[in-house]
Amino acid sequence: SNAEWLAKQIETETANIDGLIEQAQMMRGAGATQADIDTWSAARAVGYAGAALAVYNASVMLSKGDEMLTWHLGATEKHCATCSELNGNSHPAQYYLDNNFIPRQPGANLDCGGWNCDCYLTDKSGETVTL
Repeated sequence: SNAEWLAKQIETETANIDGLIEQAQMMRGAGATQADIDTWSAARAVGYAGAALAVYNASVMLSKGDEMLTWHLGATEKHCATCSELNGNSHPAQYYLDNNFIPRQPGANLDCGGWNCDCYLTDKSGETVTL
């Protein structure tokens, strides 16, 4: 179910954060400097922020159910085949979820994998529903 999917995402990210703390402690024990730890943790924080954004986008889409959403290409110069094919098309929110076509979702079922995707969806009134 959609609720189970969301719970799994939250559980996964919580475990990742716990792992971050453990790894930082291991780095310190292995003699890493505070600067090394800061650089490493800053890079990880960017990754977790992206994951949180993806969960947010999926959550918003879950709340839309059968509402029609329109795909829009982001501002990047080159777009993958999947995003290009979806561009300008409207489908129910559930269609995007069922196919894992979630903008900015790491590991999405898009040729770009969603990792650097900056595409977005809008609702029938033109309001952006994904960040």
